[in-house]
Amino acid sequence: MAIDMNTIPDEGSISKEEAQKRVQENADIFVLDVRVPEAGKEYTENIPCAAHIPLPELEQRLDEIPTDRPVMVHCVFGGKASKAYALLKEKRPDINDLCFVKTAEGYK
Repeated sequence: MAIDMNTIPDEGSISKEEAQKRVQENADIFVLDVRVPEAGKEYTENIPCAAHIPLPELEQRLDEIPTDRPVMVHCVFGGKASKAYALLKEKRPDINDLCFVKTAEGYK
């Protein structure tokens, strides 16, 4: 199924390359994977700074998101990540450094 990248908002988005750079340069970054459990497990196991909270569970687990370090939200293309970004902006305005990865090819 093709994703229309034009339907994913740009506000708060970064590219795959920028995401990779941020992870390499900042070991303290909190990478939040919001994909379904089967899709997110392999990714989060390979990145020490990553956590996996599926999008449908995010609102109930907001207290697990740190406010004292950068937070980068990730999914495959950016659709779920953009929704998580919007939810976090609304419900957790105390997160100062927040972004999500928007990419046509996914981020691994």
